[in-house]
Amino acid sequence: MSDTALMEAARNGDLDDVKRNLNQVGKQDRYGGTALMEAAANGHANCIPLLEKELGMQDNWGLTALMWAAYNDNTDCVRLLLSEAGKQTTKEWKFIPLFGKSTIFFPGATALMMAAHYNYPDIVELLLPYEQGMKDSKGHTAQWHANNSSWRGDFTRVRKLLENEGTTRLPPPSDPTEILKFLERVDRLTTENESLKKDLSSSKNTLEETKKKLSQLSQEVSSLRQQLQKANEENDVLHKQFEDRKRQDRAQIDQLTAEVSSLKQQLDNAINESKRHAKMNEDLQKASDQNRALINALTTEKGTLQEQLSKTTEDLKRALADQKAQNLVLEKEVTQLRTESHDMKDLQRRLEEVEEEKRILLQNLAAVGGRLTNHPQGLGTPTG
Repeated sequence: MSDTALMEAARNGDLDDVKRNLNQVGKQDRYGGTALMEAAANGHANCIPLLEKELGMQDNWGLTALMWAAYNDNTDCVRLLLSEAGKQTTKEWKFIPLFGKSTIFFPGATALMMAAHYNYPDIVELLLPYEQGMKDSKGHTAQWHANNSSWRGDFTRVRKLLENEGTTRLPPPSDPTEILKFLERVDRLTTENESLKKDLSSSKNTLEETKKKLSQLSQEVSSLRQQLQKANEENDVLHKQFEDRKRQDRAQIDQLTAEVSSLKQQLDNAINESKRHAKMNEDLQKASDQNRALINALTTEKGTLQEQLSKTTEDLKRALADQKAQNLVLEKEVTQLRTESHDMKDLQRRLEEVEEEKRILLQNLAAVGGRLTNHPQGLGTPTG
């Protein structure tokens, strides 16, 4: 059959319409769906107590209102439907989302398995005591669904809850009205708890502020202690440095005293030496004055000598010029004499030749005279 007015009202969360159409409770659509399933799937927890007569009903695949609430992450609805815990699907159910991969739940699936597969830790925590250890037709537990889910997100909390999934289960609560009263009481206690939490938070804030102040004061005291310790250490260091400096200064004073004494002796020696040098300088000054007078006299004499030298040089130049002229004349005369000497040599040679001829003639004459002596008959032609 098609959807009833009660189903439509439950789907929309219209509490007044739900109340007006309660005569349709228990009817199912063509897929086996009920008004309670519509309210659970769409998160309208306020409608569930009015539809408690439909608790435990399953659709054509064996899904319950609790499974639809768990599948859609409607935690408040799950709390009111815990009496359906432990039921399992009867057929394979395939969910095809608008985006992402499709999901297949095999027969025997539970609300806990769906919550584990889609990573709803709060619902897993609610259902775990009633459905832990249950398996589907493939032998898969809720832990397996959490560990092998293709759904996105961080499964750390869900996997931690199912890490030690047991097999001992509690029986599901039977009366949703009692659950609702219990939940109302829980809500009151939660409200009171929240108020206490606020008071505690305020007290904690005050305590935290006090702790912060104490911590700050403690830090300041610690800092001051550190500063004091550092100051004491620095003071010890400075005292040691002062003592070392004092010893160094004393040693330096002793050294300087010895050096001053030595310098005084050197100064006395230097004064005596200075006096000696002053006397020497005085003697040197006198000698310098004498030398200066001598230099002046020599300079004057030098000027006179230079004048005489200049005059003598001029005289020598003139004499040299005259000598050069005389030398030229003499050279001419020498040349002439050399020429005449050559002629004289020729004359001498000629004279020697004449003398030789004379000698020969004399010899010849002597010879002739001898013959004449040997032949006294006188002059005449000799006979042979």
